[in-house]
Amino acid sequence: MNCQTDKTVFVLQILQEIEDDRKELMEKHYAQANKTVELRKTIDVRDPSTWTDTMIENSYALMERADMWELNSTMPFEEFKAQLFSDPDFAEANAPKAGSLR
Repeated sequence: MNCQTDKTVFVLQILQEIEDDRKELMEKHYAQANKTVELRKTIDVRDPSTWTDTMIENSYALMERADMWELNSTMPFEEFKAQLFSDPDFAEANAPKAGSLR
């Protein structure tokens, strides 16, 4: 005995579409998470040559905000970048934070 009607077929199609969308979103989420994990493996906090330009810019923005809060002034970006590449301790102190690893 077939208990399906046109309405149950329609509802089952909608539920399948929702499940497919959910699976697609989960796959994208896992792909992004894996990409972030792989990126973290390649980042050396003491070597800014392993950082992306965005990471350097985000690290500078973070330092700039902290300096403006405490000092009302900050070093120019080019000076910041030069110091990153010349001083491993400075680089480590200003290393990208977890949220900027993209």
